[in-house]
Amino acid sequence: MENSMTTTIYPESGLNRITSGFGISAVITLVASMLLTIMKESYPPLLSFMKSISILGVKHHWLVHGLAIVILFYLLGWLFSSSRRDTNISGASLATILAWATVLSSLGIFGFYLMELFK
Repeated sequence: MENSMTTTIYPESGLNRITSGFGISAVITLVASMLLTIMKESYPPLLSFMKSISILGVKHHWLVHGLAIVILFYLLGWLFSSSRRDTNISGASLATILAWATVLSSLGIFGFYLMELFK
């Protein structure tokens, strides 16, 4: 009996398509979270809209932000994982890109709030 749940391992990288897909999704989601943070703080109607949405009876923009980012992460991860295109990214390269995305997104948010502080 053949296992229908097999995953393809890319010989050059050692990463299967699920790891690659969700790794790429994490990078994109980090940048999206930074952009959403800056957009909602810069555009009051977006912040008001996000505050008006109730999740489990709680109205807070960070809950909406978090839920949107989690949904984006899983949606993109599923999309990239189910893609039949080969990605020849190595585990070390993916980790480096993820680390840089984290640092740069953090600096982007820090820089934004620093500029807001001195307005």
